[in-house]
Amino acid sequence: MRAVLMQAASAVLVAGVFALAGRDAALAALAGGLIVTTGTVILGRRMFAAGIVPGGVLVAGSLAATALRWLWLIGAMWCALVLLRLQALPLIAGVAAAYVAFGFATLRPR
Repeated sequence: MRAVLMQAASAVLVAGVFALAGRDAALAALAGGLIVTTGTVILGRRMFAAGIVPGGVLVAGSLAATALRWLWLIGAMWCALVLLRLQALPLIAGVAAAYVAFGFATLRPR
């Protein structure tokens, strides 16, 4: 949950920065961040759907979750760029910011 919240916050933050360049740029940045945030939700729901299970089932769930996440990411990015014609640079900046936030959210203090 922490990763999802940090990704959503980073999407809003990057959209705020791109708002200086205009509404369309801010919308593209927000969309990029929320695409990745949604992918993380998909990953988490699928990966932990089985609950406490043997290792083989957990690995299979992890692989399926990762595949679903990447299918979502590729499909949503394609829709954003081709169908909605959002600006590429802000969209990619939103995606990058959300992945950086995911990295920070998964760090564990020692």
